[in-house]
Amino acid sequence: MTIDYQQLLRKSAEHVALFFVEHSDPRILFHNQEYTKDIITQAREILSSYKINERESALVTIAGWFMNTGYFLTEPFEQASVNHARKFLETASAPTEDIQYVTAMMQAASGAIPAATLTQKILYDACRVYTGTESFKDNSKRARREAERLKGIELNGDQWSTMSIEQLSAEPFQTEYALLRFDPVRLQNIDDLRKRKAAKIEKKEKKARKKELSEKQKEAIFGEDGGEAHAFAHQDDSFDIKSIKKKGGPIRGIETMFRVSSTNQQRLSVMADNKAHIMISVNSIIVSVAIALIVGKFGEQPQLLIPTVILLAVNVLTIIFSILATRPKVSTGVFTEEQLRNKSVNLLYFGSYYRMGFEEYETGMAKMMNDSDFLYRTLMKNIFWQGKVIGHKFNLLRIAYNIFMYGIAISVIAYTLTAVI
Repeated sequence: MTIDYQQLLRKSAEHVALFFVEHSDPRILFHNQEYTKDIITQAREILSSYKINERESALVTIAGWFMNTGYFLTEPFEQASVNHARKFLETASAPTEDIQYVTAMMQAASGAIPAATLTQKILYDACRVYTGTESFKDNSKRARREAERLKGIELNGDQWSTMSIEQLSAEPFQTEYALLRFDPVRLQNIDDLRKRKAAKIEKKEKKARKKELSEKQKEAIFGEDGGEAHAFAHQDDSFDIKSIKKKGGPIRGIETMFRVSSTNQQRLSVMADNKAHIMISVNSIIVSVAIALIVGKFGEQPQLLIPTVILLAVNVLTIIFSILATRPKVSTGVFTEEQLRNKSVNLLYFGSYYRMGFEEYETGMAKMMNDSDFLYRTLMKNIFWQGKVIGHKFNLLRIAYNIFMYGIAISVIAYTLTAVI
């Protein structure tokens, strides 16, 4: 008996298309008709790379059509798909050996049995091509939501990442075509999953460390029971957290004050630097133009000498004071054990530690974070010295602006008198 495999293939495709119309399940977000069509497309693409006869090619495609129908029937879904294909092929009077051929391919593609023949490997790869494409991430999200809905559980990101890494690592492509075309992206997807998982773990650990550190700081300020605050020991008791707490004082407001003050001073420092840069740029341009256009004409117009000298002197002095305002001043970069014991070092300023090793800095920071007196007084010192530096910058800038303002006026007057005389 001669079998028309193309007709059998058309009947199978029509049957499955009608099946998806008649069977709908909002829980099935991945193993649906769209994914089935992708399997058929990929199966045909891989088949075209090998010399496969008409019968085997048609049977591979038929098996691909039925691969996901079991998800709309009953568990176990893979076996339900096999049973569905077998029942249809028996109704279509397909030969027994063809039915066994199709069901064996479907079992191999689902991982129930090893893929031994070339056609089994082709269908196996066609069902997994999405793991070697850029769309893997989107497909993985749909598969995760589907698994959660079918099992009635919630899978967190770590669990799903672990499952995906294990699946992709344990299911490499079987055909040479798929290995060459899709395996590099599959390996990249595995690497991306591992990196994202590691990043999430690191983020959780950092969050846990931050929480632990916050608890320690709270304990240092409010005591182990979270109640009364410890006093800030100082000879004149000018700053006493304990007394503030007893009086209902704004502990959180104090911390907000430190944060706002530090932020405002940083903005003022940036503002001062920007103003200095403007003065440096403007005066540099004037110096360049004056030298290029005027200095060379002293032989012809000697009366321009004095006004030009005045102008250049004004520009140079303005530049000098502007540079002084922005010139960094760096400390020794080392603090001593005695400074740490006396709580006189400012560990929030880089100039106190930049020449030291991390272990020494870590020891100092740990001591400061566990000592409420040390911590808050360091914050006060930091704000105070920031203010001193900003004040020095603005004083120098004021001098630079005054020199520029009055000097330009004098220069213009000098040039005017030269022209008149």
